[in-house]
Amino acid sequence: PHVAAAAADLFQMNSAFSTSPEMVRATLVATAIHNIEGSVRQSDIDGAGAVAVREAASVALATAGGASAVTLPASCPPNGTAVYLGTIAVPAGKHARIAIAFASDPSYANYLTAPSEDIDLIIYRKFANGTRAFDRGSFSWNDTNEVVDWVETSGASFDIEISHVRCDRSAKRLGLAWWVGAP
Repeated sequence: PHVAAAAADLFQMNSAFSTSPEMVRATLVATAIHNIEGSVRQSDIDGAGAVAVREAASVALATAGGASAVTLPASCPPNGTAVYLGTIAVPAGKHARIAIAFASDPSYANYLTAPSEDIDLIIYRKFANGTRAFDRGSFSWNDTNEVVDWVETSGASFDIEISHVRCDRSAKRLGLAWWVGAP
């Protein structure tokens, strides 16, 4: 009931959420708190952590983050295909959490054991000279969410990309959400 209520709140705050369940899920993952295993990754015990409605609202209202819905190709791209999703700035000393969530086709033959597509989340640090370097990523296998979480020490801009690792049937839709706040 808590997740459904949080989703309803997001619908009321920003109508874009009502057309993208993946964006709702990415926002709830990006703003979850208190993972009881202590890991910044998703766990088998409590997923990404507890629903944090205040933080999710700050993403929906774009006051401490943002969210977007992404349309993926209708047919599978070649494995390794990267797609740029955007750039965010993270000030020094701030906690950042970026998540993606995507659908899996229930008519896919292996639906019960694996999603129809595997997509990884990759974050690149941008430098003043126009170059960039890999900074961090989330590379889980057979999961329809990816999340990265860190406290930024120096302040920088970051490019967000996804990489299609495996695609048997396109997910077609992806939600992206990011939250930047107090550590």
